[in-house]
Amino acid sequence: MDEKTKGAWVIHHARKLQSTLSQDFDAIGFAGKSGTLLSAISAESQLQIPQVRLEALAKANHISPKIELPTILAELARQRLVLPGTGAIEVIGLTGQGVLESTARIFNESSHEKHEDIVIKVSDEASENPLTDKSAVEALSDEFKLQRKDVLDTLQLGCNIGFFDSEAISPSEKLLFNGNLFRREDARKIKGVLSTLGAAEATRLSELNAKLQASGCLSLQSATDILGQELFDRLHSIGMFDVNLVGNDQGKNYFVTRPAAFSKFGDSIADDALDLAKALVASLTYGMTISGYYRGRIQMVSALMNKLIAGGTVGPATAIGNDY
Repeated sequence: MDEKTKGAWVIHHARKLQSTLSQDFDAIGFAGKSGTLLSAISAESQLQIPQVRLEALAKANHISPKIELPTILAELARQRLVLPGTGAIEVIGLTGQGVLESTARIFNESSHEKHEDIVIKVSDEASENPLTDKSAVEALSDEFKLQRKDVLDTLQLGCNIGFFDSEAISPSEKLLFNGNLFRREDARKIKGVLSTLGAAEATRLSELNAKLQASGCLSLQSATDILGQELFDRLHSIGMFDVNLVGNDQGKNYFVTRPAAFSKFGDSIADDALDLAKALVASLTYGMTISGYYRGRIQMVSALMNKLIAGGTVGPATAIGNDY
């Protein structure tokens, strides 16, 4: 897990903690609120933020101006992310990635117990592939040198708070998964399919996941070349992959993305926006890998995205309006 992903999980879990009375994840709560405030003030157009505005941003993000804000600002100043002044603070410009990495660093440098590391690790692993609490306890107790009962209690607490989801698959075993990515009603089916994977199939799945991690999107043909059609169909049936269509006057082309690339930290309210994001990624991949040069092949995707994000226009090209 990279530091950007870890920071995102810290902020996600801190938000979950706001609706509970739990005091068992204090370091996550503090680092998450620090990251949330840092994100809010980094988005401000002003280089200097007056105290009144700062307190308003804190309140909007469920941070107490009197009790929590001074401690958070002291930590951000220690990290050299803000410069305190008289009646205002000066903000160091940060990208979204910088905010997440800073959040992870604040958590890493805090004094925290092993169970806080465990819920972050399990949340990320359960987003990649659902896993049983039995297998998780065995691996985590060895890794963190804890009694199995302590690990099991931590997993149960994590489920109760909503860090990750669980579903009973037998009287003595639960499946841990990310409910934003995998359907609860398919828990048994997920476990059944994943438990039948042989060593060679697991290796092919790891290979495809690594390629999708690197590029974000692949053609359906590339995915089935790696997995084979039968294995891809089995994994697709349990929601391991999404298939997106790009259709135009040149025909239909299908592309594969992973749900975890879009909605790992989200919720069902954002589904429509995430579907549009998947369609955009598929269209851009089509433009970079399939569309012809004279039709409007995308050769500088970063420049294209920067132009669109800034509200500019691109073109003319035949592909624009037909493919993208």
